[in-house]
Amino acid sequence: MRYILFIFLSFYSVSVFATVISGFDISGTKRMDQKAVAQMLGVKVGDNIKPADLNNGVARLYRTGLFKDISVNLRGATVVVEIEENPIINRISLEGNDELDDETLKAEIGLQSRQPYSPAKVQSAVDRMIEVYKGTGLFSVEIEPKVIERENSRVDLVFEIEENNKTYILEIKTKGNEAFTDSEIKGVLLSREKRWWRIFSSFDTYHEERIEYDKELLRRHYRSNGFIDMKIRSFNAGLTPDRKGYYMTIDIDEGDRYKFGETIIKNPIADVSNDELREELLFEKDDYYSITATEKTEDKMTEILNNYGYAFVAINAIPKKNLSNKTVDITFDIKKSKKVFINRMEIAGNSRTMDYVIEREFRVKEQDAFDLSKVNRSRQRLMQLGYFKTVDVRTQQVPGVPDRLNLLTSVEEKPTGEMSLSLAWSTNNGAAIMAGITERNFMGRGQTVSLNGTFSEKRSKIQYSFTEPYFLGRELSAGYDVDYSYSRLKEDYGYDMHSYGGGVRLGWTYSERLRHNLRFQGHEEEIINVSLDAPAYIRDNEVGKSLILMLSETLSYNRSRVDYVNLTRSGYVISSTVDYAGFGGDENFVRTGLNSRFYHNFWDNSWQFGFSFETGIVEPLTENDYIKHSYRYSLGGDSLRGFDVNGIGARSKISSTYGYGGLSKVNGTAQLNFPVGLPKEYQVNGFIFSDYGWLGEPSFLNDDIHYTGSLRTSAGIGVKWGSPMGEINVSWGKAMQFEEFDDIRPFLLSFRSQF
Repeated sequence: MRYILFIFLSFYSVSVFATVISGFDISGTKRMDQKAVAQMLGVKVGDNIKPADLNNGVARLYRTGLFKDISVNLRGATVVVEIEENPIINRISLEGNDELDDETLKAEIGLQSRQPYSPAKVQSAVDRMIEVYKGTGLFSVEIEPKVIERENSRVDLVFEIEENNKTYILEIKTKGNEAFTDSEIKGVLLSREKRWWRIFSSFDTYHEERIEYDKELLRRHYRSNGFIDMKIRSFNAGLTPDRKGYYMTIDIDEGDRYKFGETIIKNPIADVSNDELREELLFEKDDYYSITATEKTEDKMTEILNNYGYAFVAINAIPKKNLSNKTVDITFDIKKSKKVFINRMEIAGNSRTMDYVIEREFRVKEQDAFDLSKVNRSRQRLMQLGYFKTVDVRTQQVPGVPDRLNLLTSVEEKPTGEMSLSLAWSTNNGAAIMAGITERNFMGRGQTVSLNGTFSEKRSKIQYSFTEPYFLGRELSAGYDVDYSYSRLKEDYGYDMHSYGGGVRLGWTYSERLRHNLRFQGHEEEIINVSLDAPAYIRDNEVGKSLILMLSETLSYNRSRVDYVNLTRSGYVISSTVDYAGFGGDENFVRTGLNSRFYHNFWDNSWQFGFSFETGIVEPLTENDYIKHSYRYSLGGDSLRGFDVNGIGARSKISSTYGYGGLSKVNGTAQLNFPVGLPKEYQVNGFIFSDYGWLGEPSFLNDDIHYTGSLRTSAGIGVKWGSPMGEINVSWGKAMQFEEFDDIRPFLLSFRSQF
């Protein structure tokens, strides 16, 4: 009897709690296919279905966001589904958004036309837009979504935005800071107090995420100046009653100030001596402790070890505080790793540039020992090509082979063709239009082809150029140029000149830094429109046509590096040039020159001091050879600020309008570039300078010519702005040492725009 009862209960349980589906009855669909709705339920004909399965199916349908209302029941063995579809978004529009454009906001909201309308998604879009507005300092923004119903189950979605006013930081107060002044603390923070001159900055608006960054900046500042225990008690921001601004208060516990004690290097790698690693220390005993100096020393030691082939070495700087004498001992603990070799090199992302164009820039190859400095130099060379927006070079350890790695290079290409139209103006050359077309990666082969023209009040030139950087498959650049120019030089030199011709050139490197260039050119020149008051030597010797054939040789050594964030340079560049004119042409002379430039960055590379020195001398091949004015040296304008173009040197006592130029020169500058306090993205820097110049005699002197052979100097200030319209340089220079017959011009302005 019990056995019969068990069979009955089991049969009853299955019939009540599990049913075999025989079909679906779906209603309410307008756009959706009924079979698709059935598939979304997650069950099919023939399945044993339970109530929990129906509940799960309803949840699946809701998660699609396609339905406004859903009802699912069993009618016998038939699954009955009644649905109401969400309407489709027909159009999305924004109203009242002045601070942020439609494109910026629509990219954030996650909604598009022809998507199903969902109140939850709309609210999520509102929340995201409010966060975007907060990032611009608009904390009081109000956004109300409006739904306008259209026919065929469609809706228009309108976001009505009331931006209100920006919420600025009105004041930043500090407490507990004794080692640093309030101004010094404020200078560390990214946030800034509202001031009228910060019209181009957004750092004077309140942003919660920026506060966390400010806290970290403040901690690092203290811990880089000896205060290893510094703590921030509180960093509060209070909104004013009218919701127009914030008052920020920072409460600091500085703690004691510590100095560096002993430095220990635990180095298990025999290839690299501790003495070599100690040379990379950026601090000395009794210097104030600095977490920044410690981390940078870690990086430098790691780079040394990487250069020896230890790619996966790890260095841990362990500080140990000595409370008794307030010092910090540092132990650099080096974890030994095997020497690593490059197994395979792979390139990705170059849809246009040929692989060999990238490969030839690498300073390492497969099976070489890994050398981080060479890998970094390879990446730098690829970036310097100008073909790529980004270059990412990373390593991948070969599975099961600890001493082998793959070098993976991923590039993101950028347009290398350029059609340009530039406007420029300077006090030297007046207004100018520059137009050109250049392709720097012709057919993906790394070749450069260009056609450029410059048309100004004083000079016009058109030039076609072609360059192959790896001629005959070697690191040998070859190219040619064809050009025509017309120079209106009456105002400065007393004549006009036109010239046409061309040249061929070769260039090669002896090392990463040392480069040699050769160029042979031929030009026919003609001096015309000579002024009546032009010097007699021009009227007697230079009027008419002449042919010049010249071989130029340049040797340059470049050991400089550019900081692309601060737009500063460090290192030095030295070059020497020899021009030999002859070869059967009308001009016969030798001209030699030396150009050297030295740069030094400091204060986190934001300040740059530069010094330059140039010298040159031109000599005729024989005593009877005459050197035309255009091949002599002149100084002034950009080359000697504070003086006009061709403003110094020998000059006629009768008519001092034109300088005669000189057969030798020495000139240069000392300049300090510095930030002016604006955000780096505005690219505004100030500078102070001191220029010097000396110009030698022309090929002749007599009693009617002013010439003293004295050194000229000048000093001044200026501003350089990489404006959205183009680069603008303004400088004011005062001539400090000069002669009464010199041509003085204190103000110099240049402007260039490209579009």
